Amino acid sequence: MWDWITAELKSIENEFKNVLAQMPAGMAKKEGGLSADVFLFHFCKLPPGNLDARLGHALFGTIRGSRQEQYVTLGDIIVAKASCLRMGEDAAREFCFKILCRVSFLIAGGTNQEPTLTIERSPLEQALRACLKLALGAEASSSSDCVEAIAEGALSINGLKRSSMDLDCYSRWSKCWPAFHDLLSALIKGAGWSQDSLEMKGDPGTAHVRTQPEVSSQGMAGIQMEQCKQNDINKLLPSLLDLGRLKPEDFLLQPVWSWLVASCLPPDMRREWRCLFSTQRDGKSFNTMMGRLGRCEGPTLLLVKDKEGGHVMGGFASAPWVKNGSYFGDYSTFIFGLYPVTLMYKATGINSNFQWCGMGFSQLPNGCGFGGAQGSNNMGQFALYVDSTLDTGMSRPIATFGNDPLASNQIFQVSVVECWQLKPNEEDLEEPLPGKSGNKKKGSILDRAQDRHILGLAGVKVNNSDGLRPEEPIEE
Repeated sequence: MWDWITAELKSIENEFKNVLAQMPAGMAKKEGGLSADVFLFHFCKLPPGNLDARLGHALFGTIRGSRQEQYVTLGDIIVAKASCLRMGEDAAREFCFKILCRVSFLIAGGTNQEPTLTIERSPLEQALRACLKLALGAEASSSSDCVEAIAEGALSINGLKRSSMDLDCYSRWSKCWPAFHDLLSALIKGAGWSQDSLEMKGDPGTAHVRTQPEVSSQGMAGIQMEQCKQNDINKLLPSLLDLGRLKPEDFLLQPVWSWLVASCLPPDMRREWRCLFSTQRDGKSFNTMMGRLGRCEGPTLLLVKDKEGGHVMGGFASAPWVKNGSYFGDYSTFIFGLYPVTLMYKATGINSNFQWCGMGFSQLPNGCGFGGAQGSNNMGQFALYVDSTLDTGMSRPIATFGNDPLASNQIFQVSVVECWQLKPNEEDLEEPLPGKSGNKKKGSILDRAQDRHILGLAGVKVNNSDGLRPEEPIEE
């Protein structure tokens, strides 16, 4: 551990000296400090095209502190990185909250003086937009309604309606939705790491960034966005695959929502998400939906939109969906509302009624959902549920997640249902043999010599497998 910290400090010092030495006259201070542009784009290696100027200056000002000089020193940077990355979660949240406060302060027309540590609703929304621009690039331009929903949820954390955000509110909110906190941490995380240092084996959380070319006398004007690699900023944005005939904008799972939800999941669930089912693409067929979910061995995401209020909600299913006469799943299951208020509800531990999947029952509910009420008299009461017609949904307050209703009404008409696979099946990860197609098919026992021999001993003719070999399933 100490060897790693020593190497990190040495790398920061070396990179600081290298950047300082490369600066043309007038771009670096005599006092041995870095100006804002030099620090942001050469030392932190942030992308100029996506970085809102106010967010960049907020980071710079937070590191500089209360000093009035327009530069940061090596000591400033080391203290900032230690606060954000090495002194525990509380220190990291306080540091990132100060960045967010300063962004809001600059947006509201503040000067270089120290901002107050509270954020009002309107500046908060604009600060969140600046963060989304950095995280999503051009895709952030269509997220105006989403930002309002996120801000509303941030100020309604734990059921308490607030007019402004303080550090306690930020801490609670960032524990539910870590995406914005992770992005603010990433602003400083890769600062000071040269390419040689990044090739060392060590801290797996260190951002992989590349060194910048020498700066010309024209300053930052000649630096293109593709020359500046983002630190860990885009690591939470999974690729959305198997969209079929629909366009990306047709889905409930818009980039801002996938970025937000992915921040709550382990790294191996943040890479590629495949659309297994969408009522807009596949029609309202519960059998089709469950057939595709049944072939998925890992965790999934279920999204639902109600027809009347336009509410968008969903749940993370940790266990595969299989017909079951009892509840299943585990404590990593959670449900959430996305629009018009972005809220997260994790398992409370009161009961283990996490997931339900019913098909062909005469007495039990037929459909799939999350969070069932306790007791036989309450069977059929769910935190989030879609019945087998895919026409009717339910969202009631349930102790499993301690949630408020997620839809406009507790019983609502369903507009859209989507199911997303978050990890490929194990067999899909297996590499095909050299020269073979990548489309793996499970072979019949008639393809294996030992099995054919056993069938022969049993009196079954195996010279011709016609009539014995099962038909290949027809793709839907």
